[in-house]
Amino acid sequence: LEVERVVQLRNLESYLHYLVRRQVVAAELPEGVRRDWNVRTNSGEPSPIAARSPEAEGGFSKSFLGSIDPELNEHYLWHGTGPTEAQGIASKGFDMEQAGSSRGALFGRGLYFAESCLKADEYVRPDDKGLYPLILCRVTLGNVNYCDAEDPWELRESLRVSCRAGAGGHHSVLGDREKVRQTFREFVVFDGHQAYPE
Repeated sequence: LEVERVVQLRNLESYLHYLVRRQVVAAELPEGVRRDWNVRTNSGEPSPIAARSPEAEGGFSKSFLGSIDPELNEHYLWHGTGPTEAQGIASKGFDMEQAGSSRGALFGRGLYFAESCLKADEYVRPDDKGLYPLILCRVTLGNVNYCDAEDPWELRESLRVSCRAGAGGHHSVLGDREKVRQTFREFVVFDGHQAYPE
């Protein structure tokens, strides 16, 4: 992969929805929730994009975005998509109606993220200039439902439902394809406000 251009997204409405959902997840977390998933993009700092932006000097980026919260299993993860969808995500946030429409939904119809940009790159399509959009997102995983089933297709609906259970339930699915297929782990959320594109 070669980076041609970096654009930092700032959508106050999307971020406010994200903050509200993050508070709901925090209130629903059961005691003793697992937080040691060893997410490879783990960092407590604002994204590298925010740190290098000119506005960071004036404090807007830092105060607007803040640090991620590992107590909520909040992480930076990659999302790959097409150019039209990327424009929609930038302007309106994630649309659950589009979830799983690009390449299927192995773990249920949700929003898919990866630690590896190589995994996210599998879902991108080029724009008219031959550029492929990858979106770095902060994602609140909350209480993670771990799935290392060899063939999770039959489990997809129960995985999705487990993330709609409310207090004490799950908020995301970690599909461990690295363990069962030696490929990449996938992180899935089923609420469009649980991810904020940066």
